Amino acid sequence: MRMIALSAAIALTTAIAGEPNVPSRDSNVLTLDPNTAELNDDPNAAPDEIIAEHTLCIPLPEPVLTVITPATDVPSFRYRLTFRLNELVDGDSWDYYQKFFAVDPNHPERVPDAALLREQLALRPEEMNIEKLTAHFEMLDEKTTLLEQAVRCRNVVWPKITPPQRRPSYLRGWRYGYDEQPTVPSHLRLKIAEIPELLEKLDTAAMLLAAQARFWIARGDYDQASRWLRTALAQGRQMTRNAEAPLAMAGAAHLGRALNEIECWVQQPSAPSLFRPLSDLPRPLVVFSNVFGTQRVEEFDSADILEVEPDFLSNAPHIVQSIERLRAALQCIEAMRLHAALNEGVFPHSLTEITDVRVPLDPMTRQAFVYERRNGVFILLLDDDVRAGQVEFRYRILRNPDDVMERKGILGMPGMPMY
Repeated sequence: MRMIALSAAIALTTAIAGEPNVPSRDSNVLTLDPNTAELNDDPNAAPDEIIAEHTLCIPLPEPVLTVITPATDVPSFRYRLTFRLNELVDGDSWDYYQKFFAVDPNHPERVPDAALLREQLALRPEEMNIEKLTAHFEMLDEKTTLLEQAVRCRNVVWPKITPPQRRPSYLRGWRYGYDEQPTVPSHLRLKIAEIPELLEKLDTAAMLLAAQARFWIARGDYDQASRWLRTALAQGRQMTRNAEAPLAMAGAAHLGRALNEIECWVQQPSAPSLFRPLSDLPRPLVVFSNVFGTQRVEEFDSADILEVEPDFLSNAPHIVQSIERLRAALQCIEAMRLHAALNEGVFPHSLTEITDVRVPLDPMTRQAFVYERRNGVFILLLDDDVRAGQVEFRYRILRNPDDVMERKGILGMPGMPMY
C-alpha cells in the first residue's frame, strides 16, 4: 500500500534546500517552474535581484486507503496525541527554539543530521536502521528535550518581520520620524533574508520528531511513539500560528508529516487503537489565526521584499479542509479497526454496522466515506471529484540594489519624513 500523500515533508525539504524545481514523479506533488511563472510581470518594474525563490506544497490524501489489521483496544487515556493542561510549562517557545538551533562549540557534531533523517523517513518502519538511529537520538537527547519544552510552552512566541516604527517628531517640525529603537525586541525581529534558513531549521526539527515517532513504532513501543507524535503535532500547530505566511504554511506541512506517522502506526500488526486520541485532537487541526493578508512585505532598512503567491488567506480554508479530511479518514480507519477488535477480528461490511463509536463524515462532502470490499481487502475510498489538486504556496525574496542606496541615504538623515 502506498502511504497517504504526506510527501509534503519531502516537497518542503526540497524547496528549502534550494534544489531546482523539476517535475515530480508523484502525481500528488506538483512543482512550479520559476522560468514560466513570474510573480511580477510588470515590464516597467525596476530590476530586482532574486535572493531566494521556493515552493511549499501541501498534497491531498491518496484516493485509496486500505485497512490492514484489527486494532488492539486500550483505554483512551494511554496513547494521547495532545498535552494535558498540567503538562504545559511557563516561558516563551521561541527561547527554547533558539537553544535548539544553537551549535555547541565544544560539541559541534551534536546537531540533527537532516540527510539521515530524510533517508530514514523514506523507509518503511521495518526497513529503518535502528542501530544508527539509536546512536543519533542518544547524541541529540538534550536537543529533543528542548523541542519538547518548546511545544509545551503556554506562551507561543515567534519572530516576525517588523516594519520601521513611526513616532511623532515635533521638535524637527516633521509629522513622523524614524524610530531607531523599535518596540519589538531584537531577538524577535525576523529579517526577510533569514526566512529560508529558519524554514530549513524548523523542517529539520520536524523531521527529528517524525523520525522519533516512526523509530518507536518500528520497535513496537507505542508509549514512546505517542509521546513523539504528540510533540510533532504540537510543533506543527505552533507554526501555523505564525504571523508570516511561509512559516505558517510550513507548519501545515509539518502537521501532514505527523499524520503520515499515524498512518504508519495503524498499519502495524496489532497496533493499539488511536480512534479516541484522534477524536481528542483540536478541530480544526490547522488554525491560521495570526497570518497577515498582504502578498508583499517590504523591509525598509535592507530593501528586501517578500512576495507570496497565491493569496494566502483565500487558500487557507482549502488547506484547513485538506488536513481535516486526512484526520477524518484516519479516524474512520481506526473506527473499522476498533470494530474488528471488538468483534473477533471481523471487519464491518458497511460503515453503518459500526455502533461502538461515531464514524466521522468526510469534511469536504459532508457525507460518509465510501467503504467497500475488493478481492478480500477492505478499502476506504476518498471521492476523487472533490480532490482539488495540489495546494501550492510560493514565496520569493527580492532586493532592488538602487532602492538599497536610496533608503540608506534616507536612514542617514534622522528626522526625515516618512509617508
